[in-house]
Amino acid sequence: MAIAKMSRMKLVGLKSEQEKILSALHKTCAIQIISNESDITSQVETNGFAEKFDKLSFACDFLFSNVNRISKENKDVAPLKEEVYGVTYDQFVNALSLETTLEPTIKTVYEVYESINDLKVERAKLESEKSVYKPFIGLKQKFSAFLDTAKTRVFLGTLKPSSANAFLELDLPCKAYIECEDAQNAVLSVVCLQKDENLILQNLTAVGFSRTNLSGDFTAQEKVDEIDRQIKIIDKKLLQCDQKISEARKDFKDMKILLDRYRFELELSRDKHGFEKTDSTFILDAYVPTEATDRVEEAVKGVSDMVFTQFTEIPKDEFAPTLMKNKKLTKQFEFVTNLYSPPKYGTIDQNFVMMIFFSIFMGFIMADIGYGLVMIVGGILMAKKIGRDTGVARLSNIIAFGGVFTVLFGVLFDSFFGYGLLRGLGVLDSPIMPDAINHKLNVAGISVPTLLLLSLGMGVVQIMASLLLKAAQSFKDGHILDGIFDGVSWAVFLGGLILLVVDMAGLTTGLTMPAVIIIAVSVLVGALTAGRHAKGFGKVTKSFSAVYGLINYMSDILSYARLYGLMLSGAQIAGIVTNMALPMMHGAMSIVAVLILIVGHVFNLVMGLLGAYIHDSRLQYIEFYGRFYEGEGELFCPFGTKFENVYFADKN
Repeated sequence: MAIAKMSRMKLVGLKSEQEKILSALHKTCAIQIISNESDITSQVETNGFAEKFDKLSFACDFLFSNVNRISKENKDVAPLKEEVYGVTYDQFVNALSLETTLEPTIKTVYEVYESINDLKVERAKLESEKSVYKPFIGLKQKFSAFLDTAKTRVFLGTLKPSSANAFLELDLPCKAYIECEDAQNAVLSVVCLQKDENLILQNLTAVGFSRTNLSGDFTAQEKVDEIDRQIKIIDKKLLQCDQKISEARKDFKDMKILLDRYRFELELSRDKHGFEKTDSTFILDAYVPTEATDRVEEAVKGVSDMVFTQFTEIPKDEFAPTLMKNKKLTKQFEFVTNLYSPPKYGTIDQNFVMMIFFSIFMGFIMADIGYGLVMIVGGILMAKKIGRDTGVARLSNIIAFGGVFTVLFGVLFDSFFGYGLLRGLGVLDSPIMPDAINHKLNVAGISVPTLLLLSLGMGVVQIMASLLLKAAQSFKDGHILDGIFDGVSWAVFLGGLILLVVDMAGLTTGLTMPAVIIIAVSVLVGALTAGRHAKGFGKVTKSFSAVYGLINYMSDILSYARLYGLMLSGAQIAGIVTNMALPMMHGAMSIVAVLILIVGHVFNLVMGLLGAYIHDSRLQYIEFYGRFYEGEGELFCPFGTKFENVYFADKN
């Protein structure tokens, strides 16, 4: 539950030893190079890695999309998946040796790409040509039979069947025949004397006649058959291309690993370009966790005797990237915080406290033994399937841990997929928790559901925790009075408020007066000290603002009513689904009952989880973080560890 102290490292080394020094630093996974952005230009020398990266990136994308296209057409071909591969550090460093092995595959991919494009263009041309001949498929004569003579003119073309019949009914000096027809087109041949050509042509145009310019000593069917033969040849060649693609997939993993190796080289080139340099030396600036400075220095000294390193711890009021040092379980909940904003360097890491509240709230909202077990098993299996530390894996673990609290609250509410399991087994006579709707407490003459008061009470406790964290941050910064007056005093006010409500609800006796005194004193202290940093009349206005701020406290507390609403709606749906299905569990209706149970509870679980996560997160971000949290931090990102396709399996 801490944010690591950071140091700034300045390293001076020989240019001749730059590569091995950077390699040693990379292996530590403990430095974040400070790039001189003003020196980074488009003229960065990449030693050809930019071109290699672009070429390999295209090959990977082409292979991925086409293998998946083939898998849709051929069920025997398994699709490629977007995976991230675990490699050892040494495997990654030596990945450049894959270039020789992969060169034939990359060459083949590019050849296949060009072949497929050429073949598709050729096929499209043939299909277009085929469409021209299709209307004449029923024509038995060859096109050469419809040629003009010295004294006659022959017209061959298409038009609508109704128009063809209309033309035949005209009294014109010609011979006309419908050679063939279908629902859309009729093929019409017309023969007339040369002197009547214009008259006939005018009448043909008037009925929508489209004259063809096709010619040759063949029929349309013969031509279409020839085109089909050519298309089959092209399709065969395309199939051969697909076979080459399927064979190339065996190298896909190595291609993706090499791609990230190129990405690392590009990052290295940009960083090196920003180094300050002399004729024989280079100067590197970097952020290093203070606890890792000895390890980093040892790594550097291990590869060079001619190197100077200096580490200076960064004060908490200056900028440095944030590295949170949490136990494995708390680390999962950093995902929730980072979606909002990473904490600022030098502040308190609140993730452990947030984890407790987040999990309790999720458990209270879901509150079902069956749902909790599904969350635990599903979350663990999903995290194991991913097998590495990603946002999705952390979210899966969060759901699994929330499932533990869901089971606990499920026991308290005696709900197993909406069924009273513990009562059915005779373990309990009634649920431990009060009835969500009917059990109420009278507070100042107002009847309020007990569980609604519990939800609001949990909210008050979390807001108190936020104020105490605010005080802790002030104490850490050396502002003792700020911590007492801006944090502790208002937390005490909320504590008095809890005592007052508990006593008014009849759960205790004799606490009303002490609670009122606590509330009055804490508000008085908070109000009178609110303007201590202001000048002149501002001291008075700040006091009024502090008192007026009590409205904000009430508003934030009421926000926690959503816990009650979400819990109640989920419980009601679960109960309705189960109570609807159980009476049907006999005979053929059992199938219907099982379907109702599966569909109903899956829907309720998914919607409940979605609502629980969103609203739970909102409570953390606004009501909890809103009073003390300093975000806008920048996560510590070690040099050469930010990849898309690989991760170091031998690094923590």
